Amino acid sequence: MKTGTTKDMKKIIYILLLSLSSISLIGQDMTMYNLHYAPQSLQVNPGLMPESNWYVALPVLNLPAISVSNTFGMADLFETSGDYTYIDFTTTSSALNGGNGALEVGMQVDVLNFGFKFAEKHFIHLQAQTFANIKFGYNNGLINLLRYGFADSSNIGTRVTITNFGPEISAYSKVGIGYTYQLNEKMSIGVRPNYYMGHAYLSTLNTNIGFYTSPDLDQLLVQADIEIQAGAVGTILNNYLSLNQNTDNGQGSETYNPMDDLNLFANNGFGVDFGVNAAIDKTLHLSASVVDLGYIRWKENTMTHTMNAEIDFRGMDLGALTGGGDTEEESTGSADTSSSSGIDSLLTSITDQLVITGDNSAFTTFLSTKVYLAGNWHMNEYVHLGFLIRSELENGGLKQAMTIAPSFKLGRAFNATISYTAANGTFNNIGLGLAWNAGPVQLYLVSDNLYGFTQYDYMRTTNFRFGINIRPKAPKEGKRRKRR
Repeated sequence: MKTGTTKDMKKIIYILLLSLSSISLIGQDMTMYNLHYAPQSLQVNPGLMPESNWYVALPVLNLPAISVSNTFGMADLFETSGDYTYIDFTTTSSALNGGNGALEVGMQVDVLNFGFKFAEKHFIHLQAQTFANIKFGYNNGLINLLRYGFADSSNIGTRVTITNFGPEISAYSKVGIGYTYQLNEKMSIGVRPNYYMGHAYLSTLNTNIGFYTSPDLDQLLVQADIEIQAGAVGTILNNYLSLNQNTDNGQGSETYNPMDDLNLFANNGFGVDFGVNAAIDKTLHLSASVVDLGYIRWKENTMTHTMNAEIDFRGMDLGALTGGGDTEEESTGSADTSSSSGIDSLLTSITDQLVITGDNSAFTTFLSTKVYLAGNWHMNEYVHLGFLIRSELENGGLKQAMTIAPSFKLGRAFNATISYTAANGTFNNIGLGLAWNAGPVQLYLVSDNLYGFTQYDYMRTTNFRFGINIRPKAPKEGKRRKRR
C-alpha cells in the first residue's frame, strides 16, 4: 500500500502520538531509579532512604510524566523515494516478526507528594497519583490484511486471522503512605500500602476475527469472536452501543446524559509496594523492590459482553443501490431512498447474524506489577555505576528491560545519570536524569530515551518527566556522624 505524501508526514504522525500522550504509564523508572537526589525515586523503591530530611513536590510545577511506546518505529512504516514518502507495510510486518504488537500511551500525574524524616532513622511519605493508559493491540494478520487486501493472491482461499486486536483503556488513582526505616548504616527497608480508586476501564479480553475469500472471489466469509469488558463506564457503553433494550433509560436518546452513569470513585482496590537497599561493602550496594502488587475490584457500572458473528457476504444487488437506474426516480430523489434501503437491508442482515451475550457481574483486574533488581558500584565519591533489571507482569505476560547507568554526584548540589536501556525490542535507548539543588529548590528532569527525540524515525519507546521540589540541602557527612 503506497500513499503519496510529503516528507513531513512522519513528523506530523509522531507529533500526533505525543499529543495523544498529553491527554491519556510506561514511566521514566529505569533512569529515575538511579537518580538518588530526587525523592521521586521512592516511587520505584520505597526502601531507599532519601538524601534530605524532608521534601515537598509542587503539584503545579511537576509536569505530567508522559510516555509513548510502539512495537515498530516510523522507519518501519514509511519509505522515502525522492521528494515523496509513502506507507509500506513490508518492513512493518518484518518488525512484528510474525507476532503481536501494541501502541501504548500513558500519563502519570503527581497530585500530592511530600515526606519527612524523624528520629534520624525513620522517613514517612505520602503520595497521591493519577494514571491513565491507552493500549491498542494488533497482530501480523492485521498488517498483512492492510498490506495485501482481501483479494490478493496471498489471501485468496486462505483464512486471514486477526487476534489481540483492540483497545485496553484504564484510568485510576493511587494513594499510598510509605514508611522507610534505616536498620543500620548498611541497610534500609521500606513499605507503602496503597489504596486504588478505579475511574474507568475498557478492554477487549478476546479478539478473534477471521476473513476467508473464496478462490472464485464470489464469497467473503467473516467469523468473529469478541469479548469486551468494562468497569465504571459499562452503562454508558451499553446505551451508546445499544446493547440493551432500554438504551435511553426511558427518555429520548437526545436527552441521555452519560455523566449520570459515570462512577469515578465507586470501584476500589488495595495493594502494596516494598523494597530494600543494602550495602554489601563500601563499594557495592544491592537493592530490590516490588511496585504495584495489587488489584482493583470493579463492581459498579460494569459490563462483560461476548459477541459472535458469522457473515457470509456474496455481493450486493446493484439495482437496489441505484434504484434500478430509473431516470424519473433519480430526478425526484427516490433513487437515494432505494439506495438507502439497500444499504439498510445489508446492515440489517449483518446485525441479524450478530449474537450478543453478557452480564453486569463484578470482576477484578490486577495492576501491572513491577519487580526491580539493582546493583550500584561506588567507584569513588563522585562516580557510581548502576545496573538495573525490571520485570513487569501484565495480563499474564512478562516484559523485561535492562539498564546500565553511570551516575555522577558533585557535592550536595548536583546529581546526574546517563542510562542505556534495552527494552521493547530496541537497544538504542539513551536516557538522561538530572537533579540540581539550588538552595531549597530542586529541579529534576528524567527521560529513559532522550536520544530518541533526535531519531524519531527509529524510536519505539520514549518518555519525559520534569518537576520542581522543595527540599533542604542534605547534611554533610561529618554532621551526620556527629548527630549519631
